[in-house]
Amino acid sequence: MIRVLHSVSYMHRAGVETFLMNYYRHIDRTVVQFDFLCNKKLSGDYDEEIQRLGGRIFYRPGSDLLCEQDYVSFWEDFLKVHPEISIIHTHNGAKQYYPLQGAMKAGFPIRIAHAHSTGFVPDDKHEHRLALIKLLPQTATHYFGCSDMAGRFFFGDDCWGEKGTLIRNAIPSAAFVWNPSIRRHMRAKLNIEGCFVIGHVGRFQEQKNHLRLLEIFKEVHDKKRNAKLLLIGNGKLLPTIINRVGELGISDAVLLVGEQANMPYWYQAMDVFVMPSLFEGLTLSGVEAQAAGLPCVFSDAVSRETQMTDPVQFISLEDSNAHWAETILKYVTYPRIDTSALIEKAGYNIFIEAKRLQTIYLNLLSQNDKEN
Repeated sequence: MIRVLHSVSYMHRAGVETFLMNYYRHIDRTVVQFDFLCNKKLSGDYDEEIQRLGGRIFYRPGSDLLCEQDYVSFWEDFLKVHPEISIIHTHNGAKQYYPLQGAMKAGFPIRIAHAHSTGFVPDDKHEHRLALIKLLPQTATHYFGCSDMAGRFFFGDDCWGEKGTLIRNAIPSAAFVWNPSIRRHMRAKLNIEGCFVIGHVGRFQEQKNHLRLLEIFKEVHDKKRNAKLLLIGNGKLLPTIINRVGELGISDAVLLVGEQANMPYWYQAMDVFVMPSLFEGLTLSGVEAQAAGLPCVFSDAVSRETQMTDPVQFISLEDSNAHWAETILKYVTYPRIDTSALIEKAGYNIFIEAKRLQTIYLNLLSQNDKEN
């Protein structure tokens, strides 16, 4: 059995972490076992399941408590005392440069950088992040990405074109199949029978553009009074979002339900999935929504590679809220169908993709053994 160490923030219920758990649950753990090194000493939603599946969770002081060189040194020292680890696979955005550099200094032979995004929030650290990703080809030995756009953004056209490997945000599509019975149960539970429900799943952070979503929904609600907005997720912007909901006068029409474990059920309650993100790699929730037979309205900042079913629209963030609302309202009576075959045809069947990732890991080790 080989052990693959994944570098993450912490194992909470969010896109990258759920992506990892989808693969972890379906990979042959007698052949490949996952461990996780978390940058934050926080209890994660998936911690108990990881330990039950045989994985280990390690922690280190947060990067805000360490200078960059200490961050690198931590990784170098950690890997030297864990020779049982065969592969390091990082998922820390621009900051994955540091664990990869530490692994390189430790003489670690297989260092995978993984691109999960096509942009960064334009804050005071934006330029620093852009500088860091330009250094990734100097520290990683292999380059993974959730989409072609994400791979090119993180690693550059030449590096991605020559050495990039697409690792799809695959899901157990059968679990999400359109189910009228579950829909009735969920809508009764939420007291939204007879309503037109716009759904969104994502962390409350700048990238997801929730404030714009609220403005768009206000436009929809003005035209269709039985419209509801179902927001699933949590994050640092929650107080700002709650405040804006009140300012717009839509408190009675917005459902803030926090993070949820049984996501296949929640998609059944929706009528249309809307995501006006500022950037995305390839949104996992977008794949899940399509697997549930939902029509989807994405911003044009979302990779076109996300589309796997017919009722998908990409709208410019420059377009008016009225135009967004008009597009969304076209789906008021849209008939849901079983789209699982389309998701599998697009290559997002986790049972197939987990075996593929397992083979990739084994081939990397075999190739390294031959070279040494």
